[in-house]
Amino acid sequence: MDRGPWQVIAPDDGKRDWVVGSDDFEHDVWLYVTGDFADDDQRRQYCEWLAATLNSATTTSVKAEPVK
Repeated sequence: MDRGPWQVIAPDDGKRDWVVGSDDFEHDVWLYVTGDFADDDQRRQYCEWLAATLNSATTTSVKAEPVK
């Protein structure tokens, strides 16, 4: 499992999507967040919720088996 920490990465040039990314250098995961949002503020809030949820999951005792 990716250890994070997960963070929100806002588009810096208006061309890239919002991203929830991990600083776990073993995986370097970026989750691109697209969809029907009212505006960028709603998309940012969703990304912040997703990052917080992923960060809280890495502090629990959940042990995931690797996908085969």
